[in-house]
Amino acid sequence: MSKKIDIRQLSLEELTEKLVALGEKPFRAKQVYEWLWKKRATSFEDMTNLSKSLRTIIDDNFEIRAISLQEAQKSKDKTIKNAFLLADEAVVEGVLIPTRKRMTACVSVQVGCSLDCAFCATGKLKRVRNLNPDEIYDQVAMISKQSIDEYDIPLSNIVFMGMGEPLLNYKNVIASIDKITSPEGLGMSPKRITVSTAGISKMIKKLADDEIKFNLALSLHAANDSKRNKIMPINEKNSLEALREAMIYFHEKTKTRPTLEYIIFKDFNDEIQDAKELAEFCLSFPSKVNIIEYNPIDGGKYQAGMSFSPSSLTINANDTVTFICTSGTHNVNGTQATFPNNPESFGNSLGSGWTYQHVFTIAGTYDYHCDPHAGGGMVGSILVQQGSGNLVIEGVMDFTLPQAGSTGKALHFSVDASIPDLSIFGIGVANNGGGSDGQEYTFPNGSASAGDQILVVRDSAAIAQYFGTCMSSYNHVFVDASGV
Repeated sequence: MSKKIDIRQLSLEELTEKLVALGEKPFRAKQVYEWLWKKRATSFEDMTNLSKSLRTIIDDNFEIRAISLQEAQKSKDKTIKNAFLLADEAVVEGVLIPTRKRMTACVSVQVGCSLDCAFCATGKLKRVRNLNPDEIYDQVAMISKQSIDEYDIPLSNIVFMGMGEPLLNYKNVIASIDKITSPEGLGMSPKRITVSTAGISKMIKKLADDEIKFNLALSLHAANDSKRNKIMPINEKNSLEALREAMIYFHEKTKTRPTLEYIIFKDFNDEIQDAKELAEFCLSFPSKVNIIEYNPIDGGKYQAGMSFSPSSLTINANDTVTFICTSGTHNVNGTQATFPNNPESFGNSLGSGWTYQHVFTIAGTYDYHCDPHAGGGMVGSILVQQGSGNLVIEGVMDFTLPQAGSTGKALHFSVDASIPDLSIFGIGVANNGGGSDGQEYTFPNGSASAGDQILVVRDSAAIAQYFGTCMSSYNHVFVDASGV
């Protein structure tokens, strides 16, 4: 008996040819094709608009090598990590990542990986094989269903950032995206898809030549060759200069602004000089930078650097958080309606000159934002009381000042102990290929004292003038800090 054909490896034209050879009408191929991709049938018995005799003929000659869910683990932040079992019993990972703005599927493209990045768990595994287009597609389809089943929210984004290097499985990755974005498939917009690469310069140029419509992210993690060689051996054959040239070429051809991913590693790439090198690399082409907190791997050399999560609080059970409005008219919104991942809701009503406290009964990480209202802006200080000690929280506050006719950001933080040699550095923001270096702000006498309140205001003089009405409450104020 001849080996059955993997039916999803066939194009519609090839499937039509095969079915006609078996004595079926050509239109049957389109029916079967719709079941395979749009309806994601995993068995020929599911194809209920086909006659039983036709289903038997198809089953005798073809097979569907669909993936299955082996295990799903839900974390406290509602992320769901999936282990998918392939037809050959290999296992790959796919993740559903819920945030307040989107539901993202992170999918794998290879069984294992050959790049041996020092900070990556997958890099410790040898590459076994590339995934087929249908195996990548299945991950997206299953995570999409999971998003609806678990949270009743449709999938909004896809990132190719799981196991394996997408550009070393170029043909199958492109084919999977074609199917995911096709009306005959999942019909997702390519603008909601991001492919992440460790950096293969010639393949980045090929993406540009192929006029791809999806987004590109470069896993940078260090902006000098010496450091990047240590954590990403691929850099030895794809230097930063080669990557710079490839990214410039990519942007010029596609007009798409790529993302640069930068994981912060403690005592490795987290110094001011690293920030300056990153800023310099960014100025070569329009880009945006995604700063990522590291999740250390077992037995790994690298540890997480200091994390900064704007408008986020890490809370223990029974912590009391005090929000103090020192100026303007606004509210604090941390409701689950706005931030579904928050373990519980908190927030205050509109008002001015208030002190609002909330006792958190559930430990976890909470997101929030401050809503300014007409006629005012806001400056706020945040104190988390934990027993006899204080936990200082940093936060970026977006604001709009109608009377100033402008928008901007303010960074506020307080100091709970004397800090010698303290400085603040703002990274310049690349804009259409331009931009400027950030400024470094040093403190009087080179240090900040316990109890100091510090404010950094970004952008226009009008904003700075507005904040000037309440700056007297701050020990240190820095104005027009580019890149805050």
